[in-house]
Amino acid sequence: MTAPIPAAALAVMAAAADDYRVVTPRDEQHPAGLAQTVATYLLSAGYEVRPMEDLPSGAWGGPSPATPVTADEAARHRADLLAALTDNTTPEEN
Repeated sequence: MTAPIPAAALAVMAAAADDYRVVTPRDEQHPAGLAQTVATYLLSAGYEVRPMEDLPSGAWGGPSPATPVTADEAARHRADLLAALTDNTTPEEN
């Protein structure tokens, strides 16, 4: 797993987002513009912006890919969920 995002990099990203919101008229703001501004600020501050393929699974503390569920497991989960949704008893009665 990679190291957490450095506090200095987070500060650069926050400054970029603040500047984007102040400088860009509200009706012209969009996610791609914000992302471009953040990337530009990071690059100008000396950070690298790399594609996700360079990062291992679960980088930055995110979840790792889930193990695929078999058809039998999915059917069992659906049956359990349906039973729970149609059960009119309270937890104390079970």
